[in-house]
Amino acid sequence: TALPIRGNPTRENYSSFEFFAVQSMDLTIQESRGTRSFNLSDVPTDASVGDLKHLIHKKNRKYLPIRTQIRLGPKEKGLNEKDALKVHGIADGSTVYLKDLGPQIGWTTVFLTEYTGPLVLYLIFYMRPSFIYGGGASAVPYSPVVHLAAACWSFHYMKRLLETLFVHRFSHGEIGRAV
Repeated sequence: TALPIRGNPTRENYSSFEFFAVQSMDLTIQESRGTRSFNLSDVPTDASVGDLKHLIHKKNRKYLPIRTQIRLGPKEKGLNEKDALKVHGIADGSTVYLKDLGPQIGWTTVFLTEYTGPLVLYLIFYMRPSFIYGGGASAVPYSPVVHLAAACWSFHYMKRLLETLFVHRFSHGEIGRAV
């Protein structure tokens, strides 16, 4: 494939237009379990591991980039998405292994669940003390400090929930469900 690197391709100066060739390689993609393999053609030699994951997804929609991992061997660690393939010695004709990480959960969901739990539990014990202290606890009036503590606790966790929804941006959008 020829792509322009310099100049403006008009009819007047087309002869002075410079091109360079994008070199590509063919790879064999093997599932880590060893059940399936397929060939992937026209992978740019300067591609990163993340680019390879997207090319695999284009070829087979089953392999979502967010839930796959590229490895050099079936039992080895996953490669960093930002690394170039050539850094790991992946060249034309190489075999790389693809690991399906399984269902993923968004970080937003993780933090919403993490912050909702303490908020709800504290408010249950605040509004229904008889659950912990027995039936007579409902008859005793609360101290003003208990009301202040409930307000502070609720404010703290509500603030965290709102921050999770409107402020935080997570660099890795998902976490493995088994984690």
